[in-house]
Amino acid sequence: MRQASLQIIFQADDWDQRHSLSQRDLSIVADGVTYRVGRMTLAGLSTDTLMTETLEVTLSYATFVKIAKAEVVENESGSEPV
Repeated sequence: MRQASLQIIFQADDWDQRHSLSQRDLSIVADGVTYRVGRMTLAGLSTDTLMTETLEVTLSYATFVKIAKAEVVENESGSEPV
């Protein structure tokens, strides 16, 4: 089964906390269809002039293609799914 990795980058200039485990559950709505993608893992952390946190999740390639081809895509991270 082919898979794809999706990374989401969060940046802020006055942010001093990383996302807790309960805030790493990712849901994506693509053209009205909800995909509960799963729990993201920490892929990178940087604190130069901005605090940058990169979270990553692996999903099936078929799901990735559906999301990539969608006209409208929304995402939500946290314990409350969209």
